Formats: sequence, structure tokens, C-alpha cells
Amino acid sequence: MAAARDAQPFSYELMASDVVAVMDAIRIEKAGLVGWSDGACTALILAAKAPSRAAGVFYFACNMPRAA
Repeated sequence: MAAARDAQPFSYELMASDVVAVMDAIRIEKAGLVGWSDGACTALILAAKAPSRAAGVFYFACNMPRAA
């Protein structure tokens, strides 16, 4: 059975908001974030957009494009 999802394309911002939603659902106010590759990019964006939710970030192999 496939998971339901809308037509919105995947993005690091979308994945970061998904992580915050899971944290909300299981009542985690703040967490240390660890990520590799796409997970690293997701963790960095989460920490940038919701700094009160990130106790810290350990990341490696992040390949985010530079902002224009």
C-alpha cells in the first residue's frame, strides 16, 4: 500500500516541516539533530527555520546548493 501524499514536490523545507510535525505528534519540544546527506540538509534547514526546536546539529556530507 502506497503512502498518501499531495502533489507538492519533495524539498528539504518540506522534509524539515515533516520532522517538526513528527516532533509535535510525539511531544518532543527540542531535540539534537543528526543528519547525513539529505538528512544533513534537512536538519540544517529545520535548525535555521525553527531554532527553538533544535538543541544542536551534527551533520556531514551535506550538499545544499548555495542561495542565489
